[in-house]
Amino acid sequence: MEVDCIWTEGYAAELKKIDQQAERFIRVISGISSLNDKSVMRMLNEMNFKWNATYNVGVRKIDVQHRNFLQIIRQIFIASNKGANRKKISRLLDKLLRYAQHHFKTEEQLMARYGYPKLAEQKREHQILMMELDKHVSSFRESDGSIPKLLYFLIQWFVKHTTYSDKDIGVYIVNRRRRLARRFNPLFWGKTIASSLLPGKSLKPCLPHAARQSGSVELCGKS
Repeated sequence: MEVDCIWTEGYAAELKKIDQQAERFIRVISGISSLNDKSVMRMLNEMNFKWNATYNVGVRKIDVQHRNFLQIIRQIFIASNKGANRKKISRLLDKLLRYAQHHFKTEEQLMARYGYPKLAEQKREHQILMMELDKHVSSFRESDGSIPKLLYFLIQWFVKHTTYSDKDIGVYIVNRRRRLARRFNPLFWGKTIASSLLPGKSLKPCLPHAARQSGSVELCGKS
């Protein structure tokens, strides 16, 4: 038996508050709720499950995990399209759930490390997705869930997540890393000190007797 799949119905209002792309996403997902599995599979066959450059967010660890995440979605699609038995698909779904948890934890740790201002909203979006995945994986195991609709949800969410939500995270982390690199770069601080001197001042090593013996060096201004 197939069950109509109205994704994120219970979270629609909350998602719209924390994600600017949520309204379109929910509309697209809700559009397949009345379709049968064959119709959804035809739609999936027209989609591209391969990685492309638009998915890059600029943070290597996130990009690598996104590639792996998409690969698992693609494995489920291929298995379903080839008529794999439910046991094999169930194992792939377990793999997907474990990797989703791992990936979200990684993203949240990175956001916390660099002080991303929308961390709370991202964590909540992750929680909602995990609840949705758990619900529909359980539905599949009870023999009435729809794998094509699950796959459609996953690929639509993946595109939204990588090209909008995580793009913003990537830009923020890259900029923070650049600022931190400049802050702790000796060349940057040398230029900063030099530019703060009065006109005509320059820097030279100042080696008092004690410093010469200890091997330490300090910078002094010279007219």
